[in-house]
Amino acid sequence: MIELTNKSPRIFFKYRDWNNEFHKRILTDNEVYFATANQFNDPFDASLPFTYDASELTDENIFKKLIETRLHDVPQENEEDRIKYAKERAQTVDFRSQEYWDKMYPFTRDHLHKHFGIYSLARRRDNLLMWAHYANSHRGFSVGIKKSSLKSLRFTQLLKVEYSNQFPQRPMFISDDEQTKYLLKITTTKSKHWSYEREYRLINMIFPNTPFRLKDDFVSEICLGLAMNEESKEEIKTLWKEKFPQAKLFQTSIDTKKFSLKFIEIKK
Repeated sequence: MIELTNKSPRIFFKYRDWNNEFHKRILTDNEVYFATANQFNDPFDASLPFTYDASELTDENIFKKLIETRLHDVPQENEEDRIKYAKERAQTVDFRSQEYWDKMYPFTRDHLHKHFGIYSLARRRDNLLMWAHYANSHRGFSVGIKKSSLKSLRFTQLLKVEYSNQFPQRPMFISDDEQTKYLLKITTTKSKHWSYEREYRLINMIFPNTPFRLKDDFVSEICLGLAMNEESKEEIKTLWKEKFPQAKLFQTSIDTKKFSLKFIEIKK
């Protein structure tokens, strides 16, 4: 399911390095690859610990939560044994201590890595830092991807990344639907240090570490980095002429009047 809101951009951009064989596949194979967060450069990315409001961690709520969790994990257990388990667990574990949640963190992180595939997108083609960090210091390229073409991706949601100084808090008692929304929020909440990316994300909760292929018309435009070598440019131009006749091709250059990039269209 793609969240096709009017507020989201019509075109998204992927910054790539033509010297990387995997990065090339966006043009050679029309590939969209849903990576897991343990492959990303931000250690907090989609790896946030479950955080509760301290005021909710009362004895009564902890006991109810233990009953709820036990019922989910061992549904065949009788009620008497379930209550006995919850009482013993509540007496032996300090659920209010930070030490306990620190020990639990690797399990929650690994769960997110196992079940969530992510494809990151930018909303602009002229982001200087994105060119520097993700397109090999302007030696790479960017691809404009049509939002409408993303509808063919199954089990996928398109969501805007939120930038915050705090981790999202999980209510102790939530429905399955609310739990899914909370997990999606974890995968789309990043530190404000990354706000320059202005990122959107495709989230796939069924097929992490999986490539998907789009039709040739998914490309709206291709932008060649201002420092890309001529051999790489010619390779991309050949692909553009053969596979993507509907797309525009641009050469990126420096704007000599301000700290900005210019995009000069290349004609066939």
